[in-house]
Amino acid sequence: YRLPLAAVAMALRTAFTGSETGVYREKGEEYTIRVQLQEAQRDYTQSLQDLALTLGPLSIPLTQLGRLEYRVSDAEIRHKNKLRIGHLHGNRFEVVLGDLRPGEAETLESRLRELAEQGVPNRFGRQRFGAAGDNLAHGLAVLRGECRQLDARRRRLLLSAVQSAVFTHVLEVRAAEGGLLLVRDGDILEKVASGGQFVCTDVAAEQKRVDAGEIVPTGPLPGSHVRSPEPGTAARQLEDRALADLGIGEDELGRVGRGLPGDRRPLVVKVTLADPAVTVAPSGLCLHFSLPPGSYATVVLEALGAEAD
Repeated sequence: YRLPLAAVAMALRTAFTGSETGVYREKGEEYTIRVQLQEAQRDYTQSLQDLALTLGPLSIPLTQLGRLEYRVSDAEIRHKNKLRIGHLHGNRFEVVLGDLRPGEAETLESRLRELAEQGVPNRFGRQRFGAAGDNLAHGLAVLRGECRQLDARRRRLLLSAVQSAVFTHVLEVRAAEGGLLLVRDGDILEKVASGGQFVCTDVAAEQKRVDAGEIVPTGPLPGSHVRSPEPGTAARQLEDRALADLGIGEDELGRVGRGLPGDRRPLVVKVTLADPAVTVAPSGLCLHFSLPPGSYATVVLEALGAEAD
């Protein structure tokens, strides 16, 4: 059938854990629409055998795509100290690229190693803004009280989409006006080794450190406690302009309070290659790399010129 593995994984996730497919609005309130099997079916192992993938006019039983095996797992391990926000060091990825043209594998490997040297733009993946790309519009409506979102998780997701849109636009403006690694007066810079942040007061000196890979400029995820460049500086003017481009007020996100503290995010992040970084799998070329927390593998694929299913 030549179905992408991602399509199979999505069908399983939708069936058993559910997928958010939209939002129902009534009288100014929003209700998240989640599609999944009924609880009785999710607890019944035969449901997995009977599951079928729908692709256009075809309905393909999962059993025709592979062999289902039931095995006894290792003993369950419970952690007393659960992973908290900020405790994640990074994420390892294994991405398989198939249907490659002759010579394309060598080109992709070379390009991946270039990205490891140069870094990649730390933009958010398109999935951050929803399947229909409308999370920003919904988030602004929630932010401004134009609709109520009763689901706390959904509300946080929509407001974070607004923050992400601001950061992404700042990144785009900086890329178009001198490049992401160009230091500006007033920039909030981040130390690559420690993550510590400080204000740029000597553009020439800090530019040398950026060029050496010691520090990197940051962009805003606006909120109530986020650090901003000083008024009147070049960095502040650029960030204010980005907010204005999106039609967002300077303190609009800050007024949300403790529920949306905000942060600064590096504009460029390092791609750390595994050893080996590239292997050949039966299904295609497998890339092995790591990214810092919150960075997207899909951005790396875009930089490679590869399409993600």
